[in-house]
Amino acid sequence: MALHEELEAAIARLKSREAAILFPTGYMANVGTISALVAKGDAVAVDKLNHASIIDGCRLSGARLLVCGHRDPQRLDDALASAAGLRRRLAVTDSVFSMDGDIAPLPELADACRRHGAMLMIDEAHATGVLGETGRGTEEYFGAQPADVVMGTLSKALGSLGGFVAGSRELIGLLRNTARSFIYTTSLPPPVCAASLAAIELISRDTGPLRRLRSNIALLDRLLREAGLADAGSPAAPAAQHLTPIFPVVIGDAARAMQVSRRLFEAGCLCPAIRPPTVPAGTSRLRVSLQSDHTEEQIRGFVIALREALRLSR
Repeated sequence: MALHEELEAAIARLKSREAAILFPTGYMANVGTISALVAKGDAVAVDKLNHASIIDGCRLSGARLLVCGHRDPQRLDDALASAAGLRRRLAVTDSVFSMDGDIAPLPELADACRRHGAMLMIDEAHATGVLGETGRGTEEYFGAQPADVVMGTLSKALGSLGGFVAGSRELIGLLRNTARSFIYTTSLPPPVCAASLAAIELISRDTGPLRRLRSNIALLDRLLREAGLADAGSPAAPAAQHLTPIFPVVIGDAARAMQVSRRLFEAGCLCPAIRPPTVPAGTSRLRVSLQSDHTEEQIRGFVIALREALRLSR
């Protein structure tokens, strides 16, 4: 319908691409796109901490799966070199990782792909509306557009529902005709498309929510560091200042993580516990997700409640 076409055009403009295609969910966007681009006789290289939908799409494709170290361009380079004799090579990475909130080294990954004639696909689920001067995502943050395939969701910062892929007209035409999770399912309801359009228009004209979000990120980062809880125990966490609204508080034991989460909920804070198989055994954690409309009082209150919940759960 017209609203689907309007939303696809708005996404293409947001991501500075020729065209875009809508999927009912981000999961379906990843599964359908990866399995349309590579198959048996090809190779697909992934970061070991990529989202489950990326891994599932790779497995479904039948391509040789090459698992690389986290945020490791050299490992990606080696993996692509090992697949030099195959027909086609694709590298896929989250741009912001969903469990640690760290950022993929996009320029270095793109260099590795160029050296080996590989395609680069980035998952912008947690970057759209968050990174870059105007919230356009990781490419704006780094000041470059190296990705051949840009996937994202409408259900995070945009507050709606659905997934998308943006790229060249040829890429989008291919997906319209070959991506099974696009062809053989029901499209997004038009009211959902209208809500997504309104969200994109909002972030395109008003950077106020983005500025408030970054202020909240800086505040929580400082408070967690002062409390000795900043990225505690996370093997993937950066040492520098946190830049995304996802903060991991690694607890380790799954039962204790669940207990802390319940205590926080009783104190008025919704902070889910993440445990295996979503994260490796021994790294169960709280996944703290900030919003632009959280107040300073709420953020300070959360840190106080977190410290108390951790103390009581020992």
